[in-house]
Amino acid sequence: MPMTMNYSLGVQQKVGFDTIVDIAYVGTLARHLPSYLDINAEPIGADFLPENQDPTKPGSPLPSSFYRPVIGYNSIYQLSNSQTSNYNALQVSAQRRFTRNFDFGVAYTWSKTMDYGDSDAAIYTRVVPVRAYNYSLAGFDVPQNLIVNLLYDLPKSRWDNAIARNVLSNWQVSGIGTFQSGVPNGVTITTTSGEDITGTTSVAPRAVVTGDPNLPRGKRTFAQYFNTSVIQLPQVGTYGNAPRLFVRGPGINNWDLALVKIIPLSHGVTMQLRGEAYNAFNHTQFSAIDTTTIFNPSTGAQTNGEFGQVTAARDPRQLQLAGRITF
Repeated sequence: MPMTMNYSLGVQQKVGFDTIVDIAYVGTLARHLPSYLDINAEPIGADFLPENQDPTKPGSPLPSSFYRPVIGYNSIYQLSNSQTSNYNALQVSAQRRFTRNFDFGVAYTWSKTMDYGDSDAAIYTRVVPVRAYNYSLAGFDVPQNLIVNLLYDLPKSRWDNAIARNVLSNWQVSGIGTFQSGVPNGVTITTTSGEDITGTTSVAPRAVVTGDPNLPRGKRTFAQYFNTSVIQLPQVGTYGNAPRLFVRGPGINNWDLALVKIIPLSHGVTMQLRGEAYNAFNHTQFSAIDTTTIFNPSTGAQTNGEFGQVTAARDPRQLQLAGRITF
C-alpha cells in the first residue's frame, strides 16, 4: 500500500517586539506510489535490427507488435506500486502579533522535491534504467519561496474638526509580497525529418546535456532565458543523458497591495471601501519558455528559432474597487 512518512524538528523563540521566530526542518517521504509499468515495451534499437525490417518497405520496420516480448500486442500496462518521492525543506518564519496598529509575517522556505512522476498515471519501462531515466526534480519543485504579509492601521487623526477627523481616520494599508523560483521543465527532442532516434516507440529521446543550461539571473534575456548551446541531439540508437526535468522556468516577483477606508455608521453598522492593486508595481513576470528543439539530423544544428525564448507572461497590474457594509 502507498505510504507517507512526515517528520519535522523545529525551534520557536520570542525575540521581542511581540515577534516569534520559527526555524524548522521538514521532511516527507512517500513509498510504494502507484504507477504503470509497460511489461511489453519495445527494446532500444529494435526498429533498426535487420530481422525487424519490413521486406515490402525497404528501410522501414515492421509494426512493433511483431517483435515485442509478447508478440501480437502493443504496450501492456501493469499497475505497480513501486515509485517513491521525497521532500526536504528548511522553513523559517517570523510573525508579529497585531499591536500598536501593525502586524507582519515573513515565511521563507528552501526546499527540494524529487519524484519519478507527478501523477499516479506515470508510465515506466525497464528497457532503460528506471531511476536514471525518470527520477528527477518534481514538476512542482520550488526551491526558494519567500512570502511577506503586512497590515497597518494608520493613526487616527487628531484634528478637532469633525469632518477632517472622519475623512483622515480609519485608514488601513495591507500587502502580500510573493517571491518564488520557477518550476523545472523538460526539453522535447524533435527533428526536421521525424527521424527515429531511440529505435523504439516505448522510449522518447532525451537531449544530450554538456553543461548547466540554467543561466545566472543577470544573463537571462527575453530571447535566451537559458543556455541552449549545451543541449544537443543524441546519437541514433541512444536516448540521451538529460534528466526528466532540468531547465528552471521563470519565477514570481509580485506585490499585491490594498488601501481600505472604514466608515463607522450607526448601531454597529460600518461601511468598508477598498482599493486593491494586484501586481501593484506592474512588474513584468514571465510564465513560460519554449523548450522544444527541432534538430537537423544531417548537420546536428538546432533550427527552432524560438527555442529558449520566453513565450508567455503573467497578468499585468489589475486594479479593483469594492465596497461592503457590515451589520
